Amino acid sequence: MLASVAVITGGTGFIGWNLCESLRDSGWEVRAVVRPSSLNALPEGVQRVDCELDEEAMAAVCEG
Repeated sequence: MLASVAVITGGTGFIGWNLCESLRDSGWEVRAVVRPSSLNALPEGVQRVDCELDEEAMAAVCEG
């Protein structure tokens, strides 16, 4: 069975961090979209995807 994938923006912020942890703990594969200039950490087990928030980049993140 394939894991469900969640793509989160704002994963380094307070709400995004907690959402990433909650989804991860519920068995989701979590990808957090982060600005390339950000040095902030993400929760353990959350995949960091450095990209700008434009339509083309987000489509690529969602596909894999």
